[in-house]
Amino acid sequence: MHSGIDMRDSFQGFLKRPLVSYLAGMVAVGLAFLLREAMSFWVGPEFPEYLVFYPTVMIVALLAGFWPALCAIATAAATIAAYWILPWHGALSAPRISNFVGLGLFVVVCTFLSVVAELYRRSRQKAAAYDKEQALRESQEALRRQAELLRLSFDAIIVWRTDGRIESWNRGAEELYGFLESEATGRVIHELLDTTDMTAKLDFEALVRADGQWEGELRHRTKDGREVIVSSRQQIGRGFDGGERVLEIDRDITDRIRAREELQSAHDELEEKVLQRTSDLQRANQMLRMVSACDQAVVEISDELELMHVICQIIQDEGGYRLVWVGLADGDDARSIRCVASAGDHDGFLDSMRQTGNGGLIGPGPIGSAIQTGLPIISGDISLLPGSEPWRDDALRRGFRSMASLPLMSAPKPAFGALVIYSDQQWGFEPNQVSLLKELVDDLAFGLTSLRARAERDQAQQTLETKASQLQILAGELVRTEQRERRRIAQLLHDQLQQLLAAALYGLVSLRPAQKTPKFRDDLTKISDLLRECIEMSRSLTSELSHPALSEPDLRVALEWLAAWMKEKHGLEVEVEAGQAVSVEAEETRIMLVQAVRELLFNVAKHAGVKRARVRLAVAEDNRVQITVSDEGVGFDASGILPIGGASSGIGLFSIRERLALAGGGMDLESAPGTGSRFTVWVPSPQGTPAEDGAAPQNKEKARRARTASKNGNTSGKIRVVLVDDHAVVRNGLALQLQEQPDIEIAGEAADGKSAIKIVRSLRPDVVTMDVSMPEMGGVEAARIIHAEFPGVSIIGLSMFEEAKQAAAMREAGAVSYLSKGASFDSLLDAIRSCAKKG
Repeated sequence: MHSGIDMRDSFQGFLKRPLVSYLAGMVAVGLAFLLREAMSFWVGPEFPEYLVFYPTVMIVALLAGFWPALCAIATAAATIAAYWILPWHGALSAPRISNFVGLGLFVVVCTFLSVVAELYRRSRQKAAAYDKEQALRESQEALRRQAELLRLSFDAIIVWRTDGRIESWNRGAEELYGFLESEATGRVIHELLDTTDMTAKLDFEALVRADGQWEGELRHRTKDGREVIVSSRQQIGRGFDGGERVLEIDRDITDRIRAREELQSAHDELEEKVLQRTSDLQRANQMLRMVSACDQAVVEISDELELMHVICQIIQDEGGYRLVWVGLADGDDARSIRCVASAGDHDGFLDSMRQTGNGGLIGPGPIGSAIQTGLPIISGDISLLPGSEPWRDDALRRGFRSMASLPLMSAPKPAFGALVIYSDQQWGFEPNQVSLLKELVDDLAFGLTSLRARAERDQAQQTLETKASQLQILAGELVRTEQRERRRIAQLLHDQLQQLLAAALYGLVSLRPAQKTPKFRDDLTKISDLLRECIEMSRSLTSELSHPALSEPDLRVALEWLAAWMKEKHGLEVEVEAGQAVSVEAEETRIMLVQAVRELLFNVAKHAGVKRARVRLAVAEDNRVQITVSDEGVGFDASGILPIGGASSGIGLFSIRERLALAGGGMDLESAPGTGSRFTVWVPSPQGTPAEDGAAPQNKEKARRARTASKNGNTSGKIRVVLVDDHAVVRNGLALQLQEQPDIEIAGEAADGKSAIKIVRSLRPDVVTMDVSMPEMGGVEAARIIHAEFPGVSIIGLSMFEEAKQAAAMREAGAVSYLSKGASFDSLLDAIRSCAKKG
């Protein structure tokens, strides 16, 4: 840092030398000449030659002084005269007086400007000298005040020359080292204080190379011979005379160093203890890892024998023991112990124990004692065991020095085995290790007990699942048997009783004597009414048992029938929402859903306190069929509802849920007091897909030919009728009555839909009376096909049921009329004749 300052001062002194100043002025004139030539080249030869020399002379006068400025003026004048005025150069043919006058004027003006610049420069030098002197006085005053403060500092502040002789010694130095300022001044500091711990007694060249400063710890000796340790900071600077000085500031750190040394001693002692504790902790961590690995094995392994083998291997590997084995007591006799798992038995020690008879494995040794007492038995030195132990010498020969026998307990039962561990070190089982091993053996006993309990539980669970599966099969069979019996009874009522009643009703019409007495007519009317009442009762019972709508795969049909039935029987208005037809081919599942919805609607009618309910049919995204029954009634607390009712509530919510579960479905319930109820029943239904409605249209030309053939087939003038019914007694009754009509001819009869299509194609009748419910092919499908092929054939639908749904289906299929079999015969005659007139 100081060498840089000296270099700058030297350079400034070099510039102030006279010869350098004169040379600099002449160089400045040369540069001005070159600048003028360049400007002439740029502007033109008319550029004034004096213009660049005036400022050049002024700059030289200001920076170099008056005499270098005169030298620059002379040089500039000579250059102008030689280059522009003399006749041998330039375009001038001969010098003119004006040129010399201009040159003289240039010299006078430049001289005047130089005098002015010199006066200005000297005035500035005087002002700068005054300012420098004033700043020096202020700096000296500040230094004096700082020196006074340094003298009062508690730190020892010493100023000495580079030769080591002391120049300044403050009060802090007097108090620290005991020397007065008069005694220390002029003495060599390193000799005075007997400085030690320094490299070559503070090599000043090294200090300069280190940026002029040094900091560290020194050992000094005081006046009374005491050794003090100080924290020393030293820095090289310059004094007022320009000479180098060293400022040293020392602070007593003897007590701190002594405390540090004591702390280091304590630290070394602590390090030794830490190493010992680290060794203990490593052993403890090793034991903890062993216990953790064993616990994980207890959690993950589900086989009892595998678990014991893995535990033995973990204890040997992680714990570093020589031999580990597990023995289980045979039965209730703790004296008979059977080895079931081991690890580390590489030289047949356990086999030798099995051959010893009543020792160790069998007998009152440490293992048997642990099982009998239920307490751990630690043998720190096997050689101290009684000599009667047959296996002791064999164990010592193999390097075993200590052993631990830990009982396997399952409270409150006695111990059922033991975990035995051998170590190759005497007293190799410390108390903390024994505690961890006791925890480990408790976990092992718990794991073995849990595995045994789990095996028993799995067996019981398997038996329970078998029973439950059998119960589900029986429950399913019960449902199927119930449905078969319902269908059988409904079929019996429909196919036998209702048809016989209908035939009897039709037969009454044939009783037409020549003379009818009033009494006979009254009796005939009463019998007819009675038969119609019987038919109605039978029809109602058939609907409740197994309505034909339940046989339709489309759930919409069954739900719409159920809605009409609930309104008729219970006055409950049910709104059915179904965006699309949903087909469920499995009849048992379909009937189960309809019964569940009917039971839920019963609950709404009985408990909700409203007259309206909503049923929504949909197919969910997971392809399951779900039906939602909701109302805005009084609601209830759904958290306390599972099986409700008894005989008064039908199958109950619990029964609904269980029956749906048999089909793989379920029921969800949402309700709260005052907010109504919402039940959703669902079943997984791969067959539950939107059904396709409508039939493909037939060829128009074929229909036209069919109408023509139908008209050409009737040449008798009578109304030709084909009777289609799967019950012969009904067909016979109708034929008997229709044959008595002079304008009606029975063209043929059929017992099912397929036969009816064949007869129509063959006979081309005018009218077909079509029963709705028939085997092979129902009346709706047969009517659709006949109407498509023979639009001119009129179809009259007949059924024991009067539902609007069936009537609409028949009319949609092409029927012109729909009548109940319980209706009067005159209604049928009117329908036949009306169809004939339209044809």
